[in-house]
Amino acid sequence: MVADCRAVTSRTGTRTLNVYDESWSHSLLARSDKSLLGGIKVSTVSLTTALVEARSICGEKERLVVKIDAEGSEYEMLLNTPANALSVVDELFLEVHWYAEGDPNMLLEHLLDSGLCCSGQATFPPRQHTTLHLRRPKDS
Repeated sequence: MVADCRAVTSRTGTRTLNVYDESWSHSLLARSDKSLLGGIKVSTVSLTTALVEARSICGEKERLVVKIDAEGSEYEMLLNTPANALSVVDELFLEVHWYAEGDPNMLLEHLLDSGLCCSGQATFPPRQHTTLHLRRPKDS
């Protein structure tokens, strides 16, 4: 059985998924550093909606762990998701891509505003991906 497949982004609707020469680099973001093979129209769901659905599936007593590797779309997705919608996430693993347009410090601040805490020091070296691990304190 095939599940309902949707791309998670900032809004529910339809977008073009850019298909590149390496499957791990497919992205909603147009990239100049990869060979574009074409595009596929995909249904999208907002991160807010996806989090509500995930929380309803796992219930209030289970931890909600989220991994985001959006190949450059992380800024659009996360910065357009209200901090209160992110408050249902107990643990977040996030890859921040150097080629994406956005301020990684602003992105981190938005995640911290949701009540998540960075486990370790967040550094954003130029032209390198960074992986962030954030957790919600047990008492929240």
